[in-house]
Amino acid sequence: IEKEVVNGMRIDSGYGHPCMANDGKEAVHTDAAIMLLDGKLSLVGDILPVMEAVMESGKRQLTVFAGGFEQEISALAMANRRNGKFDLLCVGIPAKGKRMTDMLHDLAAVTGATVVSETLGMKIGKTPVSMLGAADRVLATHEHTTIVGGKGAKEAIDARAAEVGKELEKSELEFDRETLRSR
Repeated sequence: IEKEVVNGMRIDSGYGHPCMANDGKEAVHTDAAIMLLDGKLSLVGDILPVMEAVMESGKRQLTVFAGGFEQEISALAMANRRNGKFDLLCVGIPAKGKRMTDMLHDLAAVTGATVVSETLGMKIGKTPVSMLGAADRVLATHEHTTIVGGKGAKEAIDARAAEVGKELEKSELEFDRETLRSR
């Protein structure tokens, strides 16, 4: 068994397209704004208002964690990176259903973000900056993404960790236990 110590939170999914990497291998966002979506990001028109709001707040980088991304979102990221206006990093959540929801709520605790859920009537394009999370750094390779220095409240992180611990105690399946331990 190989173990690696990570200072932060790491998920087993990397950038959505190689054009998002700073040097072709790794994407790095510093003082990152972070958006969490419980579905797929499909339309450029949905994310543009959020990007504009982030720029108005003085930042030029947005990391979006979502259930998936359409090709036009990668094209938007590439065009903005090329012209130097904005850096959009898209990271797919490596799970579906309840596991994706759980991972998004873990990320929300760590970053201080609110999960944007269209099933709850929220509109991606109407997401205020106050619902975005933050971190000192987000590092993404093709295979992994690590959030370092998440700006979530210590109480929220502790509560989420306790919740995961309770789930671990109740779990009977080894696969579920291993998944919970990794969280």
